[in-house]
Amino acid sequence: MHSSILAAAELAVCCSVVHAGMCESLRALTIPETAIASAVPVPAGPFSPGGPQRAGAPVFPAFCRVTAVARPVADSEIRLEVWLPAAESWNGKFLGTGNGGHSGALSYSEMETALRQGYAVAGSDTGHPGGNLKFGMGHPEKIADWAFRAVHMMTGTANASVLANKC
Repeated sequence: MHSSILAAAELAVCCSVVHAGMCESLRALTIPETAIASAVPVPAGPFSPGGPQRAGAPVFPAFCRVTAVARPVADSEIRLEVWLPAAESWNGKFLGTGNGGHSGALSYSEMETALRQGYAVAGSDTGHPGGNLKFGMGHPEKIADWAFRAVHMMTGTANASVLANKC
């Protein structure tokens, strides 16, 4: 584990002190092998995480949406998101979502449920698009991303984001 990434237990202790207005500053966060693409506050209201806003979109609580791409090895490209609830809504806990089977899609519905329950939540595409193993043919590092590395990178990015935003 990288020295800049703290374990979840350390995170809970550190984040007992909350600072507001830090979402946009997460864009400048430095995380090994990870580039923060965006960090934007999302106001409470209708929100469509997978694409353009649409009529009838679910109503979300306010949160900070961090998008990032991790490239821990040359053949890796792990897309991930971290959603940080507003300070007054945060339950002090982190929840990492998973993907079923060979899924290469973020579990937005699971992320939404966790956010509503006050969790800082994260998800990843496990390092590939689609829902089969074709992505791994001739790409053993992409198989490693799918099998274990994407979860490690997602969790480390989420921990660093929570620490930077809340502590």
